[in-house]
Amino acid sequence: PALLTAQLTATSRLNAREREIQTRLQLAERLVSSGQFIPGQPGMAPDADNASQAFNQLLEFDPGNAKAIEGLGELSAKIDTTITRLQREGKLTEAKALAMAAQQHYGDPALYEIRLANIDRQLEERTLEQELESSLAALDESLATSPLTPELIDRIAGELRTVSGRFPDQVEVSERLSAFITKIAGQVDELSLAGQDAEAKNLADRALLLYPSNARLGATRASVEQRRVEREAAERRRIAEMSGILAIDASPWGRVLEIRNSDQVIQELPAGSDTPLSMTLLEGDYTVVIAAADGESRFELPARVQRQQVETVRPEQSLMSARDYFEKSGW
Repeated sequence: PALLTAQLTATSRLNAREREIQTRLQLAERLVSSGQFIPGQPGMAPDADNASQAFNQLLEFDPGNAKAIEGLGELSAKIDTTITRLQREGKLTEAKALAMAAQQHYGDPALYEIRLANIDRQLEERTLEQELESSLAALDESLATSPLTPELIDRIAGELRTVSGRFPDQVEVSERLSAFITKIAGQVDELSLAGQDAEAKNLADRALLLYPSNARLGATRASVEQRRVEREAAERRRIAEMSGILAIDASPWGRVLEIRNSDQVIQELPAGSDTPLSMTLLEGDYTVVIAAADGESRFELPARVQRQQVETVRPEQSLMSARDYFEKSGW
């Protein structure tokens, strides 16, 4: 009976020990499954349970436990796999923090040196990508601004230079430059087609100062000039068709002071306005103001100009006496 009692007690104690070993092993395996590998791991509280600690505590309780030894040996590979997954998912900050924690935990600075350098390179590339995206977004906002002005063209060109210098040979930057040139050429064409030649020329010339070798801008500027020449020629033909000639005979020594149309708009006179004088004017009614030779007497003569015809006007009264004429002639 005594031996049987001792056997039962030993068996009970053995079962309790096995249960404790199993419980500790299950805890360690759960921590591995949840990704809680080592102390100091990012995302974990400083005093949180971790698999490394759990396996080591199991070995303290059961030295030589094969599964604990195996679990500790596999931790480094599982950490490495987790870092790879985080990199693949773009979680570079988390990947770097885990690699640094593992490097410190294992006390081997060279263990993750290559991996950390790779992560730093990826982080730098991501930063550059984010800066490029931000710069492109700012460019797109500027390019969406309408209408273009010379000042806006200068500003956008400056932004493009800055972005291009920061990110050389980027296709996205070249695409924005192409869109910018297209926008300028399009607005110049619109202005030109609407007859706003001065505004169109101003925009085109400002753009060509910035991009003098751009073929599209050069062709657009040439089109603006061609349209202007054609419009001016057409306008001259139209005016000629609607105009007649006003001949003013107020000899001798009469001088035209002013010619007004029916709306009292003063017409531009030639540099020398002494009579006889002829002018091409649009058809309509006019008033001709003439000064006599003495410079004091003035006469107003009505005139009607008809298209494609010559209208001659003369004052009814003499501009000077015969004596005045001979005296002015030097007789």
